[in-house]
Amino acid sequence: GKLDAYYATIARRAFVLVIHDLHALHFPEQWRETDVQLMRKRFQFLAEHAKQIIVHNEFTAGDVSEKFHVDRECISIVLLPSFFSEEAFRSSVESDDANLAALDIARPFALWASSSTYSHKNHEQLLYAWRDLVERGHSIQLVCTGSKAPRWNEVWSLIQKLNLVNHVRFTGTVSDAALAAILRNAHVGVCPTLFEGGGPGPAAEA
Repeated sequence: GKLDAYYATIARRAFVLVIHDLHALHFPEQWRETDVQLMRKRFQFLAEHAKQIIVHNEFTAGDVSEKFHVDRECISIVLLPSFFSEEAFRSSVESDDANLAALDIARPFALWASSSTYSHKNHEQLLYAWRDLVERGHSIQLVCTGSKAPRWNEVWSLIQKLNLVNHVRFTGTVSDAALAAILRNAHVGVCPTLFEGGGPGPAAEA
């Protein structure tokens, strides 16, 4: 109630609306039904009253235009910056070996720099693919960064089922220095995600 009153107050002024993505409308099973309906109602209201809407890529611009019947000319794309500046990225190279060893990461390795284990991040299909690679004789390790929440139990069970315990490392959330070391030393990047409305993420970092 208070939030809707706040939005109603905002709507009487000139304002710009930023929409990172419409994840809940694409994967409603990951949200409570009441939250999905609230998001749809509130975004529709705000989109109708905003002077301009900012999104982060062309896909989301089309998504917002279609779902909320907004003129495409009222939507601007502002790309998200990379996580590291070049200077910050190259500032801790001498500690790479120690950072990787502390996380039990062995070269060569592939990196899926995911932020979570939500189902649209598609870890399960990636693990099945990795099982196929291992069975074909490849020994490259798979490293997944980011939070283990909210589906770690399911992901870990599948790692065990597919006999990938020695081939896969889930680091959890790591320090900036450790993340930079992982990014610098990855042999290859993989990005199996089914949906990334906020931005290109791992592709931009690569």
